Amino acid sequence: MSKQVREMKAAKSLKAFAVLRFGKPFAKIQVHYSDSGKVMVDVWAECYADCVEAGLTEMLVHQGSASGYGYDKVGAALSNSQNLIDFLMKHAPYVPSEPIQFTYDGQSIHKIQALDYVVMQVL
Repeated sequence: MSKQVREMKAAKSLKAFAVLRFGKPFAKIQVHYSDSGKVMVDVWAECYADCVEAGLTEMLVHQGSASGYGYDKVGAALSNSQNLIDFLMKHAPYVPSEPIQFTYDGQSIHKIQALDYVVMQVL
């Protein structure tokens, strides 16, 4: 039997998360782990009025990266974006009292959940 896609090297270097707001798709987080230890993150969000008028269905809200060893690179790549933080705060059901810092524990991305978004790993 041949390898499954998830067993291939390329698939092992990717993770994807769905972000739900009020039970509906809100954003996608795509993570790539390179062989050099660098992590790249893209966050795509569902379009609102301004980009719908431009004929788009989603917009790139954030691109970030982090490299090195021994720390949470996914969290760092997400936290380095004031654009992403502003976007999530603008659409969050409430405003948290503490500053936003993302953390990733290998299973889920925290702080987005604290803003009442549901985050599910899909790949």
